[in-house]
Amino acid sequence: MEIKISPKFKKELAKLKGKNKNLILKINKQFVLFSQNPAHPSLRTHKLSGNLSNSWSISVDRGFRLVY
Repeated sequence: MEIKISPKFKKELAKLKGKNKNLILKINKQFVLFSQNPAHPSLRTHKLSGNLSNSWSISVDRGFRLVY
């Protein structure tokens, strides 16, 4: 699966690189897992509700998730 990253997300990642390198490593790991198997259990993939009802989310860690 090909993952396309929005310019806004790239900008946010660049901000994080200087602050939290461990989080960047976790995000990269989750991208690899997601590209290989979007239903991998450690991603905790789930559909969102409310204003984001057309979106899905994967978990990076307890306090950080990625929405697609």
